[in-house]
Amino acid sequence: MIVAPKRRWFRFSLRGLLVVVTAAAMLCGWAVLQLNWIGERRRALDWLEASTDSWYAPSLVGARRQASAPWSLRPFGERAIVGIGIDREQFIAGRVPYSQMELQRLFPEARVDWSRDGIYEDEWRIRARTGDVALPR
Repeated sequence: MIVAPKRRWFRFSLRGLLVVVTAAAMLCGWAVLQLNWIGERRRALDWLEASTDSWYAPSLVGARRQASAPWSLRPFGERAIVGIGIDREQFIAGRVPYSQMELQRLFPEARVDWSRDGIYEDEWRIRARTGDVALPR
C-alpha cells in the first residue's frame, strides 16, 4: 500500500506578508500615478486637436525626427509626441489652458514651440539675424 505524502502548505511569517503587501501597494501607487499622467496627456491632446491655432505631431516610423514616450509610460502603450505648436497670440489672449512649462512637463519628449502669425520662434530668430523681422516680445 502506497501512502500519499502529506500536503505541505506554503508557510510565511507576518513580516513576509507585510513586505509583500507593501511592495504591491507601492506598485499599485506607481501605476496610478502613471495612468493619471496619461489622462492629463490625453486631455491636453484633445484640447490641441479641438483648437484651430495649435498642432501636435506624433512620432511616426520612418520620420526624420523620432521620439519615444517616457519609459514609465511605455508599458501602458502611450505614444510619443515629437512636437507641439501653439500660436502666441492665443496664449496672450488667455485661451490656452496650458502654459509652455505645463506642456513640457506633460510631454518631456516633445519640442514645444510658440508661433506668431504662423511663424515659429526658430524662424523668427533666423529672420531677425538676417534683418527681415524684429524678435517678438
